[in-house]
Amino acid sequence: MSEFLTYLENRISETMQQEKRLIDSGRKDEANLEKIKNNVYGICKTIYEVAQKQTQEEKEAETFFVKKLEHLETTWRESYEKAKEFSNTEKILVEEIKLAALSEARQQFEAEV
Repeated sequence: MSEFLTYLENRISETMQQEKRLIDSGRKDEANLEKIKNNVYGICKTIYEVAQKQTQEEKEAETFFVKKLEHLETTWRESYEKAKEFSNTEKILVEEIKLAALSEARQQFEAEV
């Protein structure tokens, strides 16, 4: 198993544990934010696994993965800008969290490549 996949699995586990701790302490709103991070790491893991299965060469898999992350980033950034335009603070926060988690995962991936 690649180090990057292990990293994603660890981040998924950590965010799940943090979400549970927050729920147990009555902090449901904060727990929901951890769940968002967890979902982003899960999406990255799925895309990474698909990239590994669908391509023969490592370089092709890397390119596929990065392109998918770039597409997600573009989509989420557009959603963030739209939320700002309409002063939707809840949506702004959600999109910021998604973008931050995606950026963290991408930086980790690039550090390993």
